[in-house]
Parts: sequence; structure tokens; C-alpha cells
Amino acid sequence: MNFNPKEISKGKIVYLINGQRFENSPNKRDGKEKAEQYCLDNFLNPSEIQKFDSRTECDRYEFLLNLQKQGLISNLGHHFLIRVQEEFVNSNGDTIPEITYEADFIYKDETTGQRVVEDVKGSEYFIDERFITIKQVFDYLKKDKGLYIKIMLYRNKEWVEYKLGQPKKSGKLIKKQREQIKEAKAELHKKEMEQNKLNRDIESYKHFKSLPKLNSTQRKRVAQLEEKLKSKGIML
Repeated sequence: MNFNPKEISKGKIVYLINGQRFENSPNKRDGKEKAEQYCLDNFLNPSEIQKFDSRTECDRYEFLLNLQKQGLISNLGHHFLIRVQEEFVNSNGDTIPEITYEADFIYKDETTGQRVVEDVKGSEYFIDERFITIKQVFDYLKKDKGLYIKIMLYRNKEWVEYKLGQPKKSGKLIKKQREQIKEAKAELHKKEMEQNKLNRDIESYKHFKSLPKLNSTQRKRVAQLEEKLKSKGIML
């Protein structure tokens, strides 16, 4: 039995290399192509591109990298395959396949000296029965080694550990948060569009001012641009 909780990931695939992120476009799996082109342009090895199954997972990796730089953790690895249970023959003579689990992250906590196995979830609602079962088996069989699967969530702008049995957020709260994120992204996009338009106006103004002679239409356009840019607080 091979169990990988990321099979049910609803996140966006992210390719990371040299601190740069590349994501698939809507309905198009081109994130890796963009990452490979970046490698080609910057003389980097494409084999070093790291793949994450969600933005949250990639965020967590960069957070852990920072902890490692601070010396708080060490031996950080991701997508680490762990054998939970060996293959065996049951009392009926049936061969039962081994159980393996692919951890999102594994590292050593330098404060406690303990190894840590992490699984990152975008929400506690992504913790399904299959994952709960594999966690229960893993935690039981590895308890003598001090190991368990640590579930990490990103809540209220900080990383928190979620433990099975804790109350989940209400569906209404999650919906509200998604709406807030959507509104924030729309506002950011609007500001970016306005800034791009402002940059084009500035470039147009500079272009007209560089011309030795302007016709009447161009002079009118320059006057409009001057008025517009001054209203935006742009020093001409």
C-alpha cells in the first residue's frame, strides 16, 4: 500500500529554484517549462528544480529553509519516503504489501535533538480518513523512536500545529476567508494595472518631451498628460 496525502491536494503546483517560483497557468501545465527556461537563461541545472503540490507547501519549505539558516533545524528534506510497515504474510498466507508514506518535510530540531516528520495542509478539511488512518499507524509504530506525523497549518499569518480531534473551523468562516483573499487579490491586481498605466503615461510624456517639435495634437496630449501626472503627485 502506497499512501501519498498529496494525491488529494487542491493547491497549485509550484516549481522552485534559486528562490524563484514558477506556477502552472490556468488550464495549462507550463510551470516546469518556465522554470527550465529560467535555468537556461541563468546557467542553472534543471535537475535542481524542486516541485511542490501547493503554494502553502512551498511557503512552508521556504520558512523551514530560513530556520535551517538560523541553525534552529538541520538536515531538511522534502518529499521524503518513509516505510511505515514492512511487507508480511498474514495467517491466511496472503502477502500484504508494505505501507509507505511520503512526508512533505523531515528535519532535525536542534533545540530538542528530535527528528520531525511534517505534513502540511492548506486546511484541516483536507485531512481525510485515509490520512488519519496512515497517521494512526505511523504514530503507533514509531512512538518508541519519538516520531509522529506533525500536521502544520497556516492560520492568522502564522504556522500552527493541528492535532487530530481539535475542532475545525466552520464552513462559513473558511468561505469568508476565501472571499477576503479573493478581494485582496482583486485589489492588488487593480493597483498593478493602475501602476502599469501610470508608467505608460510617464513614458509617453518623456517621449513627447524628447521630440524637437510637436504638432497640435501632440501638444494637446502633452498638456493632458501633464495635468494627469501632476494630479497623481508625479514631479515633472
